[in-house]
Amino acid sequence: MTAVQPGPRIQTVENRDDRIDPFGDKGVFWTPDNHDGAKDFVLNNLRIARLRLPSEARDAIDETESRVRHMFEDYTSDNARGDFDEGRYGFMVANRNQVVTNPALPGPDYSEEVRDYIPIGDFLDRNGCAKVLWGLPPNIVDDLGQQQDKGVLVFTPISVDAALSYFNAHQDGGGDLQSHFGRIATATAEFTARKIGKGGVIGLGAVLPKFTDIGRTITSSGIHTTTGHAGTLAAIKGTVDKVRKEMFDGNLPNGHIGILGAGSIGLAAAVELHRMYPDKIISVYDKHPARSEVVSKTLGNEYVHIHETADGLFKETKVVVSALTSPLDPSSLTDSAEGVVIIDDSEPKCISNEVANSLGVKIVGVTVSGNDGLLRRNRFNYGGWIGNLPGEVFACQAEAATLNDEIRNNNGDPGICISSDVTSHDIKVIEGLFRKRGIVPARLQDSQGNIY
Repeated sequence: MTAVQPGPRIQTVENRDDRIDPFGDKGVFWTPDNHDGAKDFVLNNLRIARLRLPSEARDAIDETESRVRHMFEDYTSDNARGDFDEGRYGFMVANRNQVVTNPALPGPDYSEEVRDYIPIGDFLDRNGCAKVLWGLPPNIVDDLGQQQDKGVLVFTPISVDAALSYFNAHQDGGGDLQSHFGRIATATAEFTARKIGKGGVIGLGAVLPKFTDIGRTITSSGIHTTTGHAGTLAAIKGTVDKVRKEMFDGNLPNGHIGILGAGSIGLAAAVELHRMYPDKIISVYDKHPARSEVVSKTLGNEYVHIHETADGLFKETKVVVSALTSPLDPSSLTDSAEGVVIIDDSEPKCISNEVANSLGVKIVGVTVSGNDGLLRRNRFNYGGWIGNLPGEVFACQAEAATLNDEIRNNNGDPGICISSDVTSHDIKVIEGLFRKRGIVPARLQDSQGNIY
């Protein structure tokens, strides 16, 4: 079996107060043409950690070095699939960890994701956890499905830190980040395809559709990519209805539904929710006013209220769908947000749990459950940023799993994969495939698995 087996942590040192960042500030990031250079950088970082971390970290460092060497060897192996039968799906996820450069606006802390599968992470602080991922190649984080034989979760070496490093290296304006990340995503997809067999479906998680032009830059033959957007919107629709029924006694307070962020997902959510609740007002906030205007023109001015601030939106509506690409500034929010329920599909998350708790806001994740055979996570828990049952997964993963099953086992047309702007027809197709497999919105819970 070629997958890196995270297994139990070498040492459970959660909540220790002596975690540090032993690494330097200059990073090397993996690219297809810098495989060996990235490997040398990562192994040198581990040598630095061996000198600077306490002696009790030695076993964790040894295990981390073993896994890192396996990752680099596995990427170049001709027999990358190992002993699995063909027929699996892939789910590619970008690296959400980043070094904090502005302590006043640190953003969400994803360091527990690192501690989920890199043993040395238990001894590293938040910045150290971000840096220990610098230079890593595409690698398998988890095997998915009840028998660990249905899919693979794949680390994609794309991150904010990698983007900043690229910009610093191209200050003359000669770079093209979209193309640069597109090459990395294509290489990761090719690696994933070797793991799942020809003809499999690969889902693009979180920000990857953005950096691959909705999958269009992944052009290798025999690879079917899907954005996850139809699954996400199906889950948003189902979760809004679940929130309405279970948290507001079947009502939508004030007759409004809020949309934070009116990009592609926010606009599509507004359209779908307007169809579900045609007599309700869609309240919209986006820091780019032109995007809000598109929502108004699409639905009709009489059905849309545009707000200049998120705080203004919270004053008008208590059920909000968030599809932001950067967190809200907590200082801009007031106690008017109390009682708001945010169905949060933002990446990174729109506000931290600490801010939400201080304001009296409830955050609900966009997750699904109901088919452990296809979906189950077996080792990786996204650092606790997802449901606390292994069968509760992000809807974009469920889309890839469902489409792969339909294409491979039911003679489905690969054309059902989402590789363009999502449409209502796409969403209806995915909703039908979800129903066929018993996939439904997960329990209402926050990003730490606390059930409402």
